Amino acid sequence: MQAGFLLVSTAIQMKSADPMTTLDPAGRDLLFNDARTHNGWTDQPVSDDTLREMFDLLKMAPTSANCSPARFVFLRSPQSRMRLAPALPPGNLDKTMSAPVTVIVAHDLSFHEQLPRLFPNADARSWFTGNDELIRQTAFRNGTLQGAYMMLAARAVGLDCGPMSGFDSAKVDAEFLAGTTWRSNSGMATRRNCSRATRGSSSRTPASYSERIPTMQTGLQRLNGKRALITGGNTGIGRAVALAYAAEGADVAFAWIDREPEAHSLVDEIERLGRRALALRCDVTSEAAVTAAFAAVATGWGGIDIVVSNAGIQRPQPITEMTLDDWGRMMSVHLRGSFLVGREAARHMIPAKQGRIITVCSQLGYIGRENYTAYSTAKGGVIAFTRALAKELAPHGILVNGVSPGLVDTGFDPLSEDVKAAHAASLPLKRLGTPEDMTPAFVFLASEEARYYCGQLLHPNGGEIMP
Repeated sequence: MQAGFLLVSTAIQMKSADPMTTLDPAGRDLLFNDARTHNGWTDQPVSDDTLREMFDLLKMAPTSANCSPARFVFLRSPQSRMRLAPALPPGNLDKTMSAPVTVIVAHDLSFHEQLPRLFPNADARSWFTGNDELIRQTAFRNGTLQGAYMMLAARAVGLDCGPMSGFDSAKVDAEFLAGTTWRSNSGMATRRNCSRATRGSSSRTPASYSERIPTMQTGLQRLNGKRALITGGNTGIGRAVALAYAAEGADVAFAWIDREPEAHSLVDEIERLGRRALALRCDVTSEAAVTAAFAAVATGWGGIDIVVSNAGIQRPQPITEMTLDDWGRMMSVHLRGSFLVGREAARHMIPAKQGRIITVCSQLGYIGRENYTAYSTAKGGVIAFTRALAKELAPHGILVNGVSPGLVDTGFDPLSEDVKAAHAASLPLKRLGTPEDMTPAFVFLASEEARYYCGQLLHPNGGEIMP
């Protein structure tokens, strides 16, 4: 294969012991014969699950050297589509504004950095190093190809679509892709296919799936190009947030203090999503360690946009058995740690006049709980710290908010299964939360959609308290 050329070779074997399964007529009609460029849409929403199903289909389709340079930015809210409006000609404006989902199809000019994993049987990265024109051609051609795969995948999951090439790419890049190596190629509006034509089927399973990791993003790209630092990031809620941020297009650094294997595996998972990852061993009670962690991210990546102050400890203990050291350790990790992380975040974000700081609080900071006196007190302090810091940093363009979870089943908490089952039964939703249940709140607060949130706490708790 010669990199940079989209010459497609096919082989037809008339006799085979294992012939390829073909689509039935209904499947061919769905993908090709009945496909149209649509200009009008219903108001029926398109779910995240449907978009991910579409992505999971298109990401496995072939590209030259498995380079997979396409990147997709999903615009769903009216606000995000209004940001796109100045780049559209009048003829494309109304249909774009009314579409349930609009997708910016882009390509990444740094795609070749992923080739050691995506095409490990040759030194494919060296084909492109220092050859900007070859990079540009290969990214554009294969990104265009993957845009076509997206339209087929959209049809396969029951969506109609309307491709658009009439837009001002420079304006799109400036509004949505600034600070990245992505460049826009085309756009596509989608809606639910109201006819629901019968789908064809195929029994083909992609060979060596684990070796064909795409570099495209799986989320809706609300954090595209952002740089995040998460303390306590290698397990539990922190780990789930790290993966959610990477899926939304952010590069993710995380601080950890123990469970080193989980730190290494998280780096691998983030990189498989096509984002940069950095694991930093850091005790948040150490001023020097916190300062060094922030410096490593800012120096390596040119800045920090999002900080999640998540590191914490939890230990149920009757107050009569609690030592002064026990109390001090709880306050140090939660309050001293929040102060050091918040202060360092402010020092980096104030010169940039922008940033998001998200603290992890707890509903026990509101209601308390027996045998959790120290923890409840510490989290109550974090809530007050969040609100005070929000007022102080808002004039600098920095938004500080918090997430106050209920009991979350992380798999390594100190509670017995019987206690957790009883607590779940007491909740209106009749189940404990999972780390993944928490991530939408963190993604929202880090995104542009939360631009008017300041000093607020979100409460994913299954309905236990409703402040």
